[in-house]
Amino acid sequence: MSERSGRPIDLTVEPALREAAVGMLAAGDTLSVEGLCRGAGVTRPTFYRRYPSAAALVSTVMVDRFGHIRVPDTGTVAGDVRAVLTHWRDILSAPGSAAGVLRVAAAHGQTGVDAAGMLKPWEDAISTVIRRVVEREQTRPPSDPGFVVSLALGPLLIRSVVLGTTAADEKFLDMLTDTVVTAITGKALSGASDADAVAESAGDG
Repeated sequence: MSERSGRPIDLTVEPALREAAVGMLAAGDTLSVEGLCRGAGVTRPTFYRRYPSAAALVSTVMVDRFGHIRVPDTGTVAGDVRAVLTHWRDILSAPGSAAGVLRVAAAHGQTGVDAAGMLKPWEDAISTVIRRVVEREQTRPPSDPGFVVSLALGPLLIRSVVLGTTAADEKFLDMLTDTVVTAITGKALSGASDADAVAESAGDG
């Protein structure tokens, strides 16, 4: 396979561009095609043969970063939910994640930008937890699985990306886990936490 010029494809270009994007996101730099090319040591034509825009490259980076998740089978719905939420917290707290999410969201709908693909693995992870609960015959499926997915992912996304607060602590994850489990099973774990408590904690700085 060759580039349009007839030269063999340089397999080092893609990793270099992705590394440049990750570095610029982590540093809080403004992403531009010129800056990405400079960081990767490539020309603009080389960049545009691979991506239609800087946002498209960032989208690829974020889809890859968010795409690696395994849902451990802990044997309980609370354990499964907590494992997913902890991993979600850690991914969102990684350097450059918040900036990357914002860049992809702002470019949603542009060619090469896959905002839905960025979040789909995590939506699938919560759906896996729900399916396990049903298979264990612990509960009937929730009436609105999409609501459960939004409830699970939304608070940490808002806290990390929109509010820019520090990583959620264990108390926050405890409350959010209780809330999501209640939404899945209809049964509260402790009775001490609810969506209002989670929302209040999300605003803490």
